[in-house]
Amino acid sequence: TLPERVARDHAFTLWNLGDAGAAVPVWRRVVQLVQARRGPDHLDTLRACANLGVNLLESGEAALALEPLQRVYGALEAQPALAWVGVPMIDAALASGRVDLVRQEAPKVAAWVQRSTERASERQVSELLRLVAALADVGAFAEAEPIARSVQADAVALDGDGWLPWLARCEL
Repeated sequence: TLPERVARDHAFTLWNLGDAGAAVPVWRRVVQLVQARRGPDHLDTLRACANLGVNLLESGEAALALEPLQRVYGALEAQPALAWVGVPMIDAALASGRVDLVRQEAPKVAAWVQRSTERASERQVSELLRLVAALADVGAFAEAEPIARSVQADAVALDGDGWLPWLARCEL
């Protein structure tokens, strides 16, 4: 509908201008509008929730970001196109001190990230290294090591002797 599109465009504009904090109430309105029209489990509703969560995280509200991000993460089996939401969810969990969530979910998120693309990309390697760093930050070295090792070969294939393989070696 027109109100949904206008609100969504407004939220994206604020976010793209670097004002995630101002975009948060607009994203909340988008979630309400889309959910009322399409239901709580519709892909558009979940995308709006994911965007709300990321904007909350970027505006410094990590604890508040967890609820919408976890909601979307819980729907990944039905909506695998939203696999990208796992990394910001782990970022929010780490920033809000949820060590248990980081330890439990980061390896699963890594598996989702690896499954979501046919071949490695710089973005995939960077996201996996963020997960490795999050696990290391909470002392989950045993969980971090296999992810770091799997990323190492992809990093070398993508970037030779560049910064990606160096970063991957640093995480080991």
